[in-house]
Amino acid sequence: MSANRVAILVLTIGSFVGCSAHSSSPIAKTGPTRFSNNLNAEDFGEVAIVPDDNDVVSGYEEQAGPQMHFRVSRAYCDKRSNSQQSASDQANFFCVPDAVTIDDTHPPESTRNKDFVIVPYAYGMNMDYPGGLEINSIFLGVHPNHSRCSKSEPAWIAQDSCQAGGNFWVEDNDDFGGVFSSAYSVIDNGVLDRSRSFVLIAGDTYQHASHGDMLLALRDPNDNFRFQFGHAGWSGADDPATYKYFTKARIDSAGKGFFDGGTQVGGADFAESVSPVGARTKYEPGDVLVIDTNLDRQFGLSTNSYSTLAAGVYSTKPGIVGTPHRSEDPELAAEIPMAMTGIVPCKVSAENGPISRGDLLVTSSTPGYAMRGTDKARLPGAVIGKALQPLSAGKGKIEVLVTLR
Repeated sequence: MSANRVAILVLTIGSFVGCSAHSSSPIAKTGPTRFSNNLNAEDFGEVAIVPDDNDVVSGYEEQAGPQMHFRVSRAYCDKRSNSQQSASDQANFFCVPDAVTIDDTHPPESTRNKDFVIVPYAYGMNMDYPGGLEINSIFLGVHPNHSRCSKSEPAWIAQDSCQAGGNFWVEDNDDFGGVFSSAYSVIDNGVLDRSRSFVLIAGDTYQHASHGDMLLALRDPNDNFRFQFGHAGWSGADDPATYKYFTKARIDSAGKGFFDGGTQVGGADFAESVSPVGARTKYEPGDVLVIDTNLDRQFGLSTNSYSTLAAGVYSTKPGIVGTPHRSEDPELAAEIPMAMTGIVPCKVSAENGPISRGDLLVTSSTPGYAMRGTDKARLPGAVIGKALQPLSAGKGKIEVLVTLR
């Protein structure tokens, strides 16, 4: 081994055990081992392994105290008259968008640099840098570490559970939570049981309560939200050349939904959002509604028997609600859903005799109630629908098949 290589090896080892070719400080006899010479930070950057509370910068919320942290400080863009940086190095490496510039008027003593720090904190290890961090890799994984997990924790979503998956957070501006992602699996005889396994993406607080709205955003009117079904890879659901063939549902920029397999909703009727006569609080689900002849698209309670203004029934749980308004239009809050087809609970009266299944129903003289229609001459244009349940006497609420005619 040449003398030059021996000298380099000695200097390198010396740096890691506390001595430096640029420092006359003795090797530490007690306390933590340090690696920092603090000489090249201005010209060429610096690497330091030192106690967090005894360095030029402290880590996240100063929670490490005397524990060691690892720091990499990028070089300043040194524009001082005595700069040791060459013009070409400044153009290519030092005076880049992320750099901090110093000059004779703004020396390093009064100009804080940018430092990348890895440091312990109360809930784990923290990486801190006041700029961008970019990872160039084939993949990035977040794996669970069960070496110190709790077998008594039943909730898989708890981070200390032995059933927990990897936890990935994109956190909010106030450190209350954000987008949380994890996954859970059940393995049966070495095979993934997909009926009990899933991937989770949630807007959560750190206690896994709701964080608020989750926005899924596109910026161009020609773009769509797409839901894909099919195999991965070449000629599959994620192949740029073929992915549109595997779209089973999409929502376009106008908010229109396209569903190849149809839709199934929780309600049982089609309703239109309409303006009531007077306050909305004067109405309730099941009310029979008629057209108001004074204003467009306005409806009120029925008050006369066999009214040909019959329009529908105040829907209890509409499956689909049509409206000319946008989804966030404040006018919707003052409107009510009027069922015009489908099966709905409807307020009925036996004032024209007991109601049997299949009877044609018309408006009654009781405001908001329907009755059995028996006058065939008055039925055209007055029928609300057909009774699906009986009512022997008095007033009540039964299911009605709304079929206006």
